[in-house]
Amino acid sequence: MKKRILVISDTHFPYCHKDTFKFLSAIAYEYDINTVCHVGDVVDNHYPSYHEKEAGCYGGSEEIKLARKHCQKLESLFPEMKIALGNHDILPKRKANSAQVPLEWVNSPNSVYQLQGGWSWRQSHYVDYFDNLRFLLVHSIGANLKTNALRYSHSSVQGHHHSVFGTHYAADTDTLRWTMGVGCLIDPHAPAFEYDKRNIISRPILGSGVVIEGSPLAIPMTLNKSGRWNGKLPK
Repeated sequence: MKKRILVISDTHFPYCHKDTFKFLSAIAYEYDINTVCHVGDVVDNHYPSYHEKEAGCYGGSEEIKLARKHCQKLESLFPEMKIALGNHDILPKRKANSAQVPLEWVNSPNSVYQLQGGWSWRQSHYVDYFDNLRFLLVHSIGANLKTNALRYSHSSVQGHHHSVFGTHYAADTDTLRWTMGVGCLIDPHAPAFEYDKRNIISRPILGSGVVIEGSPLAIPMTLNKSGRWNGKLPK
């Protein structure tokens, strides 16, 4: 079976864009997806972060309940998924470590969000995508796509950098490599991203990516003037 892979970008549940699930469902249908990956920052974990809390954000209990609801909704669409742990995903573990709480007492993400166990959360994954080729699924290896394509001996897909979106190729005498940045699926107006509103040079790019029979394609979520997805995918 030929791999038709969806790579979901930073969702930051529960602070995701309102049309996230419609957008991902449409991609899965349009491209006949049979493998699903996520570049990490599945959840935002704003409340337990090390930064000052933004006004208007959810309290700790409410945030985790809503994040759980969003994760379970995504799981209903994609029961099996490879996830590259993002810096926001591991915040509870980091806070436990700071408090010298034994990590054995920290529940796994599948347990915290009451999932069925089909999601594999790891620091990174190598994903077979065409013949004997594979790409590295990782949260971040650097914001410069050109440098990533030149530096590494394999293709790669990353998130983390919300304004980095697209693909870049590099080749030597033996191998054609590519790297893809898949942007994010956040709600740019959510109070959790107040820090990003101060950056007037680079803004978040909403979208995700697919790898279809060996070729990467970054798919933007094109918004209308009301900030909602216009319902269209690139052909």
